[in-house]
Amino acid sequence: MRFRKSAPRASSPCLRAPKGGRGWAALGGLLVVLLIVPRLGAAAAIEGKVTLPPVRTAAPVQRNRYDILSSSPKAADDRNELSIVVRRGVAAPNPPVAVVYLEREGGVPRPARPPLARMEQRDQKFVPALLVVQVGTNVEFPNLDQGLHSVFTRTSLKPFDLGRYRPNETPPAQLLDQPGLWTMRCDIHDNMVGLVLVVPTPYFVQTDREGRFRLPDLPPGRYTLSVWKSSDTTLSVPVTVPAEGTVKVDFP
Repeated sequence: MRFRKSAPRASSPCLRAPKGGRGWAALGGLLVVLLIVPRLGAAAAIEGKVTLPPVRTAAPVQRNRYDILSSSPKAADDRNELSIVVRRGVAAPNPPVAVVYLEREGGVPRPARPPLARMEQRDQKFVPALLVVQVGTNVEFPNLDQGLHSVFTRTSLKPFDLGRYRPNETPPAQLLDQPGLWTMRCDIHDNMVGLVLVVPTPYFVQTDREGRFRLPDLPPGRYTLSVWKSSDTTLSVPVTVPAEGTVKVDFP
């Protein structure tokens, strides 16, 4: 079984796709573990492990306005929080985690009523730093700090600028109706970076710090299983989910 690299979705201009897909040619020689373990009376599930990059322990050199850390990696780790590293135009969570999501052939219906998700502005950070939602979700960005904040994204998916707003104010929620990576920033605090990954499926999960994941209660069928690691790294592999049992997939 071979992995397929997905083309990066549109995001802010500072996030660039890797030139020529360098580094992907080696994937053809890597092994994917695909086992089905039947469990009577249990719904189908997919579980496995994603190989994650090492934790970034040193802050990068600030080359320009948007080549930064959104917060200290050590401080984020101490509070069990993520930060976002933007380095040479590539955004990634730190400590590293991945997002695993399952797309069914033919797609799945969007929610009849848009759900509401929340990315707070707190302690001059976006919290959570990485938010994953299904296409068609409304996301709000309340200001929980004691000073002014703003929220804007320059993504080509649907750019918006909510302007500046005062403490304890919440601007109107934004409908994120296009799949892809949305990069959120504050024009007052250059260090603030938040990522919203919008996926075209209700079946998604964020890995733990060891790269482990489990997607439970899946309907049977043919799917594409994808893992997102950063703004320029997404791997995909076809899978078939049985009526019951556990499909095991490990990603390099």
